[in-house]
Amino acid sequence: MPITHANNDVYSTTMSMHSKELEIFRDIISSSPEIMSLLRRARTLNLESWCLGAGVIRDYVWDTLQGNSYTKPNDVDLVYYDASSDDEKKLSTELNSIADGNLWEVTNQAKVHEWYVGEDGRQHAPFRSMLEAIASWPEYCTAVGVALSSNNDLSVYAPYGLEDLLSFKVRHNPLRAGLDTFKRRSSKFSRQRWPLLEIQTDYDVFKPTTKPA
Repeated sequence: MPITHANNDVYSTTMSMHSKELEIFRDIISSSPEIMSLLRRARTLNLESWCLGAGVIRDYVWDTLQGNSYTKPNDVDLVYYDASSDDEKKLSTELNSIADGNLWEVTNQAKVHEWYVGEDGRQHAPFRSMLEAIASWPEYCTAVGVALSSNNDLSVYAPYGLEDLLSFKVRHNPLRAGLDTFKRRSSKFSRQRWPLLEIQTDYDVFKPTTKPA
């Protein structure tokens, strides 16, 4: 039986994102030729609701704040939300046909419930929006995405705000991923690459906001 959303109002809870944090984040992204190039490439797909997120954004922000040089990501996660679309493979092929050395992974968050099974063996209810899907990602610092509009404006999707990301905090988000998943993932975060990392196990559970910045 699919897991339903226990509280239908949880995504109407608005968490204010500090304007200074948002300014810092946007400056980091907009000043990166590499990330902006990825955003422009993703924009050519003309998706209505999309963003680059997870590791490609998290790792670049940490590298910038740590003073590291740009490191090409293992993969570039592009997520979008379209309940009527089954074009993930087609879109991935289109992006990967460009020989720029990046491996693109495209995921339609509206269809994740069709294949994702939790650690308890149960399926989850369909996400109702892309932001709700981002809010389920395994760490609060990872649950951040950014998109580029046709006017070159950056839209930031950060349902838990940006504090964890900008302060190198790694905390388990229990909304979908289990603790075992978090432990496996956190073990790969390199303190050699990011000495300021702080992996926390004692913390307050957040409720996500509903709107992009």
